[in-house]
Amino acid sequence: MFELVPFSRRGSFSPFAQVEDMFRELSERSGSALAGFTSAGGFKVDVKESEIEYTISAEIPGIAKENITLDLSDDGYLTLAVKKEENTEDSGKVYVHRETRASSAQRMLYLADSDPESVKAKLDAGILTIDIAKLDKTPKKTNIAID
Repeated sequence: MFELVPFSRRGSFSPFAQVEDMFRELSERSGSALAGFTSAGGFKVDVKESEIEYTISAEIPGIAKENITLDLSDDGYLTLAVKKEENTEDSGKVYVHRETRASSAQRMLYLADSDPESVKAKLDAGILTIDIAKLDKTPKKTNIAID
């Protein structure tokens, strides 16, 4: 009838923290296929920038590479989309009620001066690493002959 509410040691009242706690609790209770992803509808992403490239790391545990879509547009937008479907086969059982779970999440990042031809991606132990070289933007000087 009544449930205990976890105690939070946050210094001040934050409605956003309460909403995030609510989404996290809902995800944990429902056994969401993408449990552990952030409540903002995505997953944790780190972007590192050097003089020559971008390195993106995304935490997507339990997702097969066949369920990941990467797109880099010519205007520098990287779209990382993930989908997961849980569909179990239980032959010989008659169900009165059965639920299948399907979830998806997407992140879009703007990477100025990225080279769409140089993208390399690797999935290892639930961490997706994407390396994207930057376009060479050094000014080029062309000598023009006068007729």
